[in-house]
Amino acid sequence: MRQEARSLRGRRRLGPVVEGDMSAGRVRIPSPYRDRIARVREELLRRKLDGYLICDRMDQIWLTGFTGEDGAVLITDTRVVLLTDGRFDETADREAPWARKVLRKQRTPDVTARELRRYRLSRVGFDPRRLDVATYAGLRPAAKPTRLVAVANLIGGMRLIKDAGEVEKIRRAIRIAERVFKRVAGRIRPGMSERAIAAKLVYEMQAAGAQGPSFPPIVAVGANGSLPHYEPGDAQVSGRHGVLIDWGARCDWYVSDLTRMVWPGSV
Repeated sequence: MRQEARSLRGRRRLGPVVEGDMSAGRVRIPSPYRDRIARVREELLRRKLDGYLICDRMDQIWLTGFTGEDGAVLITDTRVVLLTDGRFDETADREAPWARKVLRKQRTPDVTARELRRYRLSRVGFDPRRLDVATYAGLRPAAKPTRLVAVANLIGGMRLIKDAGEVEKIRRAIRIAERVFKRVAGRIRPGMSERAIAAKLVYEMQAAGAQGPSFPPIVAVGANGSLPHYEPGDAQVSGRHGVLIDWGARCDWYVSDLTRMVWPGSV
């Protein structure tokens, strides 16, 4: 009870705009991450949580800007901790130098549990949809006396409402996808395969500045267009059938998704 009381008093400080880092000293948190972290801390205070463990990569990127594939984030009222491995050591320094970086030699619950104990956290939330059963089963006993509390969609709910910067990234993804479609559709000729058209879409989107496609493009000739999530194959375009194209671009982790029908030749 004493530990929980101390923790609750500490949570009334919603956290500074400056965080500690092992190597760089104290570094100011840039926008928009500063505001997002403040919002999460307000929610932790409201839910009487000492911290929140983030295991979803897109939630991690949204909150910190750190894009490492092996990553988790622990946020408390005064700290943001990145848990990753040595492959992403330099990436963490570049993308989130203001956070405390912990490099894991092995991706085991023990390392995460050690960080929970380090800050003497009583109640730590997690999204049960993002933490697998095996990890939870190992983390729960290792983290004691910290109690793990299932709190679904805490970060995801915040991400539903886009800020102006996010909206512009989505619009850019749409603009690139539309521009590339017009270019590729104008070059479709009888005899071209679905696979070749899909490859052109991917190449042109990256050449236009996108990270890549939102998903593998769907190019379906004729009756193939009735198959959900169809994978482009060797079917060739003819003047007798329409071509369904479902594609999108990814720009700065935001995506577009469009669908069109193309009719090579006369209808």
